[in-house]
Amino acid sequence: MTRPMELEPARRAAWDAYLVVTVELLPALDRDSVDAWHVVAELTGLAASIRLWAPGWGPTGAVLAAAIDTALRLRRDGHHNDLARLLRVLAPRLFRLSSGRPNPRTRTGY
Repeated sequence: MTRPMELEPARRAAWDAYLVVTVELLPALDRDSVDAWHVVAELTGLAASIRLWAPGWGPTGAVLAAAIDTALRLRRDGHHNDLARLLRVLAPRLFRLSSGRPNPRTRTGY
């Protein structure tokens, strides 16, 4: 098994993004009192990373780039529960990108 530090840059970026979602953002959003500044800082960094790496991630990158724009809107509008739901959908995609496994196809093939 390959250690995370040995991953190619695009896979490493996906792993880092996965960790931001699962270790930083989701726990912050699941707290009774959401630390808005922490969420803003982590989500802004995540958005920058996803936008930077999206072209190298192929079709999944395009989906993630669109989703992160939605995530930013949800955060701005104070919809923390919906933001957490969206991040829970993104996390497995980021994990699969980091592992080199393709995302499963949906009925439409995307």
